[in-house]
Amino acid sequence: MKVPLTKDDLSAAIAIFLLVSATALPAVIPFFLIDDAHRALRASNLFLIVLLFVTGYAWARFSGGRPFYAGITMTCLGLFLVAIAVALGG
Repeated sequence: MKVPLTKDDLSAAIAIFLLVSATALPAVIPFFLIDDAHRALRASNLFLIVLLFVTGYAWARFSGGRPFYAGITMTCLGLFLVAIAVALGG
């Protein structure tokens, strides 16, 4: 039995594509602005870790949690993941 692709399915797929693309932009922008790839990577990491804190803070305020602790927790998670990437050669 074939299931047809509806207009709603297509519009949802386009919306998801645009959201995923938009969330990748902050990570890519330093590579367009900085000539040295190593410095651009570190600037990208720093920018994204700051965004993790802001996201955790905003999420906790929205959900009634403790904003500072949520921001720090997400920041520590990001730092841990960056440390793993650096240890693996990234």
